[in-house]
Parts: sequence; structure tokens; C-alpha cells
Amino acid sequence: MKKYTITLLMAIIIHCPVFTQNAVFTGTQYTVRGDNLITLERIAANLDRHFDIYNALFRFDTSSLTSGLNVRIFSERDSYNSYIMNRVNQHIDHALYIHFAEEQNRELVIFLPENYSGNNAELENMIAHQSFIQYLRAFIPNPPFWIINGFANYYGSFESRFNEYDVIPSVQEILSFDSQEARGDSIINNYKNYSWALVSFLLSGEREYYRILAESFLLMSGDNSAAQNTEILKNRFLTSLNMEIFQSDFRNYVFSYRSFNDLIEEGLVYFNMGNYIFAERVFLRAMGQDPENYIPYYYLGLIAYNAERYEEADVFFRTGLLRERDSAVLNYALGINSLALGHNDEAAVHLHLATGLNPVRFRLPVEEILRQLWR
Repeated sequence: MKKYTITLLMAIIIHCPVFTQNAVFTGTQYTVRGDNLITLERIAANLDRHFDIYNALFRFDTSSLTSGLNVRIFSERDSYNSYIMNRVNQHIDHALYIHFAEEQNRELVIFLPENYSGNNAELENMIAHQSFIQYLRAFIPNPPFWIINGFANYYGSFESRFNEYDVIPSVQEILSFDSQEARGDSIINNYKNYSWALVSFLLSGEREYYRILAESFLLMSGDNSAAQNTEILKNRFLTSLNMEIFQSDFRNYVFSYRSFNDLIEEGLVYFNMGNYIFAERVFLRAMGQDPENYIPYYYLGLIAYNAERYEEADVFFRTGLLRERDSAVLNYALGINSLALGHNDEAAVHLHLATGLNPVRFRLPVEEILRQLWR
């Protein structure tokens, strides 16, 4: 998998040629400019989906955004290259988020060949990578370096492998890094590996690590410098965890990394045995391996439902649906869980959707459930 190095750019407005693009489409969170309105509508819908996935974890207040996030699409390579060179004086393949001090001038710039069908994994991963940077900096202009590096690589499907002879920094060192230190140290060559590994570990390890990570997002401030936000998050981890155990768990995770398919198979073995504690741990780890795949969310939702943690199950099922909107099993599971929460009308909607998507499997059980519900 190609490794992506984050370019955190504070752009300087300079005199440059005017690029005329006639079409504009405004989605839920994005305003997209380009030449082909159909393409812009499709890209806006795709970016809105990514935004929902990001915010399902970070939970920022979207009402704080004063305007939509700007995106500019070029279908001609020469025009894209000229535009990027005039903005940042660099050659960047495929996509780049450019950060200005003024919100209205910030934009994600994408090269998307005409008639692009969405079958280029490298391009799709780069768009996810750069769109996360745009998302995060819309709320927190100066985030910790490990957060923006780690999550951008995580959502961009970057993976790394380590062996027992690799020297891995301590978690304290990774949590302490800021962009200036990283650029002045040879460790920057491997920093994207370390930041991705820490993020992947925190998302797929023990429940306590995930909880502290999620809570730490609320401590960042859009008014802080990167150094201030870095120090706040580092202190949150240092004061909440036994660092010796934390470091040991992190190293064990790094050196025992397994593929997504291996983890799903192992999780299913534990799940079918009824060993939900071990199944949950494995599916959380699988979620960290491939955050775009709906399968871990489905089984984590089932585990939470079986434990009568219905609110938690609701989050997992809904997050899974963001990734697989036409999943009959997810709609059915969300419908059943909604009944447990007492949300009967919403339950009926999802149960009907499940029936429509897979009538052979779900028509009869849904009819029986609704008959009992409305009698």
C-alpha cells in the first residue's frame, strides 16, 4: 500500500492565473466546483459520506461551521498541476487540501479524470486521506501532529508492518511529537508509520483505550496552537493510564499485527462459540484494520445487543449503515435494536427496508414482528 506523507500547508495567496469553472454543486457539508455537474454531485455525496464517518467518531458540533467545505475538481491533468503549483509550488498527485487562514479560501483540490468510474483505489484512498485533513482542520485548525497524521493514514487505508528488530518509539514520544520537531528529526521518515500504528491500536484495542481516545477529542480547542492541543491530549493519556501497561499493550499490538480477513475469521469463531468478550476484542481490532468495512460494526452491534447495551448497539449498526447503506442484515438488526429502545416507528422503517432488500430472508419474520407490534 502506498504511504502518504501529510503536507500541512498554510497557503500564501499569490498572483496566479484565473481558472474558470462553470458548475457548482452544494451538498450537505460540501460546496464542489468543477465542469461537470453530474460528477460534482457524485463527489459531494461521497465526501458527505466520509464526513459522516469521521464525525461518528469525533462528534464535533457541525453547527459551528459557518460555511460548507470547499472542493475544486479538475478533469484535466495540466490544469490541476498548474493550479496546485500556483498555490503551493509543489507537484502533488491526485489530491491536496490547502489550508488558508481565511475559511472561505480553504479548499480540497482533486484531479479526477473525465468519465472516472471510481475504480482507482490509490486515488480513492488519497481523497479519503486529504478529506480527513480538511474535515479535522475545519474544526481544529491546529491539531496534534500524531492525530492528523495517524487518522489521515488510517482513513486512507495505509498499513505498515513492523518486525521484532524495529525500534518503536514509546507512546509518550509519539504523543509528544509536534510538526516542527518531526520535520527537524530523522524520525519523520517513519513517523507516519508510528502515528498510524498508535491510532489503529487505540481504535481496535481494549475498550478503555477507545474511551479515553474518544474523550480526548473533546479536549482539543480550535483556539489553541498545535503545541497546546498536543500537550492537553498527552496529559489526558498520561494521567488516565498505567503507562507501563499501555506501552506493553501497544508493542504487543504492533508486533502481532494480522490482516483484516484473519481477524474476521477469528472473531467469528469466538462469536459462534458464544465467547463474546474475545469476539468483541477481535472485531474491534478488525475495525481498526479496515474502518470502511461494515462487517465489524455489525458483529460489534450484535454483541452489544446481546449484552443489552442497546444505545451502544445503535451506534455500531448506524455506523455500519454509513458504509453499507443497502445492507438488509444491518437494517434488520437496527430495526430489532430500535424496538428494544422503544423506538417503534423507526424500527418499522428499518424492518421494511430489510424486507425490501432481501424479501426471501426477512419478509416472514418482519411480518410476524410487525403483526405483534401493531396489534
